[in-house]
Amino acid sequence: MEQTLKQILDTQIGKLPKSILELLASGSLTNNVETVVFQYDISQESKDTIEDETVLVVIGLESLEDYEHNLIENAGLTAEQAEKIALAIVSVVIRPIQGDWYKFLEQQLSEEPTQESNITTDNAIEKTPKEDLDSIKEAVRANNTEVSIKNLISGIK
Repeated sequence: MEQTLKQILDTQIGKLPKSILELLASGSLTNNVETVVFQYDISQESKDTIEDETVLVVIGLESLEDYEHNLIENAGLTAEQAEKIALAIVSVVIRPIQGDWYKFLEQQLSEEPTQESNITTDNAIEKTPKEDLDSIKEAVRANNTEVSIKNLISGIK
């Protein structure tokens, strides 16, 4: 990898619209996720994973289409829990920013990739090979300190 995972994430964060940066920096996303998952009897680790998965979607590293599946696979939720939580998160996190979020994703998709077929709609980051994006997602999901979502959010101004 030419760039470190952190550099790639920092570049992606730098492209986010102001409304999404404010959502992340203000703690609203964290608070909204906590409010949604409060009613479920799940571990703190699962709650943290739900927040991580939500941030991956919000910053355009993961597809909203895969969100529910990722909650099952990575947070250990049942299909029923994942469906209910995903619907609630979309309602309280995505809908308030959806105009800016959709424009951001469309802009990312319209930028020309550097390698043919390396970037898919699920991985809409300009000039970042799919392998690097997969590494970022794996590192986030493995609680790699270099790409910690908590550190990422705390670094947004």
